[in-house]
Amino acid sequence: HGSPASVLDLKETGVATGVPTDTIRVLFATQSGNSRKLAQLFGTEAQNYKLKVEVNDMAEYDPNKLRKEKFLVIFCSTQGEGDPPLSGEEFFSFIHSSRINNLNQLNYAVLSLGDRNYVNFCKVGRDIDKKLKQLGATPIIPAGECDVDFQEVASQWITSLNERFQILQQTGVDKPSVITAGKGLQRNGQP
Repeated sequence: HGSPASVLDLKETGVATGVPTDTIRVLFATQSGNSRKLAQLFGTEAQNYKLKVEVNDMAEYDPNKLRKEKFLVIFCSTQGEGDPPLSGEEFFSFIHSSRINNLNQLNYAVLSLGDRNYVNFCKVGRDIDKKLKQLGATPIIPAGECDVDFQEVASQWITSLNERFQILQQTGVDKPSVITAGKGLQRNGQP
């Protein structure tokens, strides 16, 4: 369960293995520590739903492993005029390089932290979201964006994401797009 063999079987047969057997990889890139706190909060809440979660600093994650991930959640901030935090630079460069060209197996979610006083508000998260879609990955829920007073928006986004994982777990669906109708945050699986 969750082993490379089960991921391979999923690709070959198209049969969903269900969320509980697959680890949800959570990455954060932060300068001030807010993205780390939110990633840890999501991880704790997801474990309360009996989901397997691993939270890592993006700087300590080997982006070559993306090809094997099934579920990825990213919490990232934007620095200065639209730059990734130091801990996210390698990951950001990797996904925007020619070293990776297909992430069809990946389901992901991105929560960006920024400051509306800057022109490139949440640019890093927007860029990651756009690039993952271009690489064939499927969003689990729409990307979230938070201003400096991020707690309420982030909490709602985390709750919506955990609810989506609950629906995926209950239905055994491996591609969120099968049960997602329209845009916007959805409650209890209702479009």
